[in-house]
Amino acid sequence: MINNINIRKKILNETKGLSGIYMIVNKITKDYYVGSAATNRFYARLSNHLIYFRGSKIVKSAVKKYKLDNFALIILELYPNIVTK
Repeated sequence: MINNINIRKKILNETKGLSGIYMIVNKITKDYYVGSAATNRFYARLSNHLIYFRGSKIVKSAVKKYKLDNFALIILELYPNIVTK
């Protein structure tokens, strides 16, 4: 679960130095958001969307309505090369 601090630390450690594409899924409605993160920004993107509400307004509204426990993060692709945009 994304709201578990140990899971978030694991995501942080396992995505260090990587960029990639991810999907945030609402487990109740099955709605999803696909996003990407530049190198070393993967955890920051996740945190901004789900914890600090500085990302997508749609994700922000959904998390506030359905609560963080009802969301899943799926990493679709990780890239070992440096990506700055």
